Amino acid sequence: MKIIKDEELKAQGREIPEIKGMYDPVTHKSDGTVTPQSPVVVFGCHFGVQLTGCAGFCLVSALSHSRVIEMARIYKHTDSQLIVGLPPLEPGEYFPAVRFPDEEDTVYVIPMSWVVYS
Repeated sequence: MKIIKDEELKAQGREIPEIKGMYDPVTHKSDGTVTPQSPVVVFGCHFGVQLTGCAGFCLVSALSHSRVIEMARIYKHTDSQLIVGLPPLEPGEYFPAVRFPDEEDTVYVIPMSWVVYS
């Protein structure tokens, strides 16, 4: 797996997904706290890239960037909102990411921390 940076995506002409905020309806928090196995509302732009089938929205563990957790339930609510169903997660810190299935299995890590508390 290869971690890709903004500059590389721009050079390839790919749109860069941007997350501007999130909301966890279970905890009623918008501070990055997330609840495993529940929905999260994600606010941002350029979300079309995750929904095209050529890329996938996922989470990357802060402790091990090689640990990529797929997110199977992603629903487009509006052009600037996604509803993401989180999988089972252990307590810890995660970063949302976009996986581009190519020969190197490239992952773009979005600079926003999501935390699961025990």
